[in-house]
Amino acid sequence: MTAQVQTERSVNSRRIRVGANISGFILDLEPSIADYVASLVDVYRRGKERVDRISVNVPRNTAIQHPRQGLQKLVSEPDDTVRTTSSFLLSMVFLSGQVRMHSSSPRTGSLYDNKGASFIESFDLPMLSVWGEYRAMSASRGGIMDQDADPSSLVLKSTIHSSENTLRPSLLPFITELVNRIERRMPKASSSSSSFSNPSSVSHLPPELNASDDGPPVSGMHITFALRVDRSKLQLTCQPDVNVIAGVYWDSGGFLLNVSRSGRRMSFIGNVGGLTIGLKHGFLSEDCVRLNAHNLAFSTTFTGADNDSKIAVNSISIVVDTDVSGGLRFSRFQDVLCFKAVWLDRIPVLSSTPSGELVDQTFKAKAPPTPSAVPTKNDFTTAVLVRFRRIGFNVDLGQSISSVRLDMLDVTFQSRIEKMCAELSVSIGDLNMLATGNISGDARIPNFSFNTTRRKTPISTSFDGLGEPRMLDMSLKSGILEMTLESDYQKILHLR
Repeated sequence: MTAQVQTERSVNSRRIRVGANISGFILDLEPSIADYVASLVDVYRRGKERVDRISVNVPRNTAIQHPRQGLQKLVSEPDDTVRTTSSFLLSMVFLSGQVRMHSSSPRTGSLYDNKGASFIESFDLPMLSVWGEYRAMSASRGGIMDQDADPSSLVLKSTIHSSENTLRPSLLPFITELVNRIERRMPKASSSSSSFSNPSSVSHLPPELNASDDGPPVSGMHITFALRVDRSKLQLTCQPDVNVIAGVYWDSGGFLLNVSRSGRRMSFIGNVGGLTIGLKHGFLSEDCVRLNAHNLAFSTTFTGADNDSKIAVNSISIVVDTDVSGGLRFSRFQDVLCFKAVWLDRIPVLSSTPSGELVDQTFKAKAPPTPSAVPTKNDFTTAVLVRFRRIGFNVDLGQSISSVRLDMLDVTFQSRIEKMCAELSVSIGDLNMLATGNISGDARIPNFSFNTTRRKTPISTSFDGLGEPRMLDMSLKSGILEMTLESDYQKILHLR
């Protein structure tokens, strides 16, 4: 590691520049790391509990100070009102790295003996470049923040360069043992967290110190995180059991995360040139299963309720726009079954409920809820918009059956979920199907649309033909439907 640190200081500003190049590093992991991480969490929880017990009994005299005393101090010291700004610049390059997964062994095993080191699987980390800038909010020499100045900002930009990795089934024992250790630790973590959160162990605050502060809120930090990922490839091989390979092929793309200063608005934006998922036999050139997404753009925005901006409803919106194409060959469906047997059936899954938790809850005395403990529930609105400019899909059912081609243009899914109603609409500009083989035919459906609205309570403006309020509205529209179907060159269906 080579690092350079440079500091600059003037009357009104302080700046620190840090640059570093890291040639590479090796990280060795064993499944027992789950126990050590859980121990660190327990130490943190116990320390936090003890600090809470001490802090509730310490009087906060600084909060009782009269505001005129602070005002007189500011007026009597005019030199302390000079604003100063601080900034921190970071530039780091990680040239390479490797993560090696080991099986559990005694201390004399491979992890602690570098000469005879052996590992079950390794993962090569790509080259990583990180650039960051932190600008602190303006402050006086006395350390008083200026509420009228620009808020503190943190900008991080990183680039993950091209990489290729191939994972083998030998990684599964490491994952299985890691998950088993986590499952064994979960009942202990749930019991310790319940004991730490016992309200009787922490004394209550005095009434005079429990009053809320009427002063202006402290400005937060504006956070921007940008990530760019160059062309990469990740493969999962089934060897030595069978020569079947599943791969994820990533073209260049980037992501942007933006968090407002108040933390009540968060947006996540992404743009991917291309993403391909495929599965095939190692000796064949064509994939058994293939799915491509081209020019994928998406954005997710979360907005929290804020009285200052007159936003009274929490909301989340999701927008996706892309082209999708894919294919499926049923003649090679055994490759899918082989991948399922080697990888999917052997990947452990964490149980949703830790062992012993249901028994503890059965015999646990339930205290009657107090009116002050009832949380207030805010309204939440979810809006989803997914648009496919084009969907193309090929299904090969075999030479003796048929080959089907599906093309759809301007496919849009819209959904809006609120507290009192939920809406869903699907529209397809043009749908074409073409089948060739012993079973052949074609179909075309233009201008197809489906809309539905479900309400929890009826409204006075929605009534059916009998004058009753409607709880569910559905509508289906389509253009002129054209369809033909033949079997062994005999027409069995003709619809115009």
